[in-house]
Amino acid sequence: MDTADQLWDAFRTGDMEAFGNLYHRYYRPLYNYGFTIFADKEVVMDCLHEMFLDLWERRERLPSVKQVKYYLLVAFRRRIIQVAQASRLSNDDIPEVKQASVEDQFVIRESQLLFDSRFKEAFNKLPHRRREAIYLRYGQELSYDQIVNVMGIEYQTARDLVSKGIKSLRKELQSKDVAGSAAPLSTGILNWST
Repeated sequence: MDTADQLWDAFRTGDMEAFGNLYHRYYRPLYNYGFTIFADKEVVMDCLHEMFLDLWERRERLPSVKQVKYYLLVAFRRRIIQVAQASRLSNDDIPEVKQASVEDQFVIRESQLLFDSRFKEAFNKLPHRRREAIYLRYGQELSYDQIVNVMGIEYQTARDLVSKGIKSLRKELQSKDVAGSAAPLSTGILNWST
């Protein structure tokens, strides 16, 4: 029972071990994704725990899914947006990612966001929707069609967000390139494991 869809089906029947395995498998990718949307680590963690609690409570009514990671990304994004709207923030008013505390930096460093410092700095300067689209495309390896569904945007908008984000990253990194010392853009993206 090690494929995600098998774990999902076992969890839906009440298998607590399968539920724990799903939680441990997807906790870090979801946390990091949430942090690209909303800068408050406590809110992101609360949303993550509430989502998993809600999944457990509704497990018998949940559909069988073949792409568990995709399903969880969509559910988690909806949860964060609901919290943001409940806080009277619109999707465009969600705060930018703030300078991370030492503890946040450790969590991020220990997870899949292994950018070099210049790439990370440039990435955090991007508008939040570009950051989110790039993270979904390269960090979670989603297709543009999946990004469209996760973010609730048009196909061309998803492509534009990623394209413009990458152009901005290149421009930022080139402006910091002193005598060829900046790493190529692909280095940061290739080090972005899931």
